[in-house]
Amino acid sequence: MSDIFTPLNDYFDGIFVITLDGYDERQNSIKQSMQGLNFEFWLGTDKRQLDADILLDNNQYDDESHRKIKRTHRSMSLSEFACACSHRSIYQHMLNNNLKRVLIFEDDAVPDRQELKEFSQRIATLPDDWKVLLFDYYGCHYENAKGLIKRQMYRLYHYFRISNWHSVSLPLINKMLMRTYNKDFYLAGRLSGAHAYGISLDAATYYLDYQQPVKLQADRIFYYCEGLDDKSIFACKKPMFLRGELSKVSSIQIQR
Repeated sequence: MSDIFTPLNDYFDGIFVITLDGYDERQNSIKQSMQGLNFEFWLGTDKRQLDADILLDNNQYDDESHRKIKRTHRSMSLSEFACACSHRSIYQHMLNNNLKRVLIFEDDAVPDRQELKEFSQRIATLPDDWKVLLFDYYGCHYENAKGLIKRQMYRLYHYFRISNWHSVSLPLINKMLMRTYNKDFYLAGRLSGAHAYGISLDAATYYLDYQQPVKLQADRIFYYCEGLDDKSIFACKKPMFLRGELSKVSSIQIQR
């Protein structure tokens, strides 16, 4: 059964599972479910070891930019900040070690073995210069009748300055829907979830610079950060990794 991971081991230059010190149950679960995958545990930033005043330090966290980007205008929590720092530290590691493609999990991810059998065939349909590949996600809308109506509603909200939608740019609203790229992948729209994704060195370098200081949550960066070509960020139509039922949430999410 571990042979299903061989294509991933060959394709990615590094595979990392973000976890926290002391979460042995989650780590043991990952070891069992991903036996055969050549991954490393990556100890993330633990909010329990942070002073809440770090969110007042403009060199660490840019609250003004965050509130302008997000429609709700709320500040990030300490947990969200710690999670963003955890992902950012892997981007720095990629840059330091010239890792071209990396696979990142939070420690609640579990493989869908049936779907992973199709990895090699499906990945071959993507352009070689893809930037981000979401293996699982949630909280999105699709380019169907319901999604198109919702997007048009948000456009009207933007024009009439309803519920702070004027603070969200029209280009972001226009690309909010998951758009079909081919039979296996969407062009990613507005979504949540950074628990299972691949990232290229180009994207990691861009996000690393963007998140100095931290401006967005780890999973919001894929949509709200407008610097990367949105036609290079993809999402699997059939997720190859899922959030585990055992944990409900990862140790990274438990912080939130």
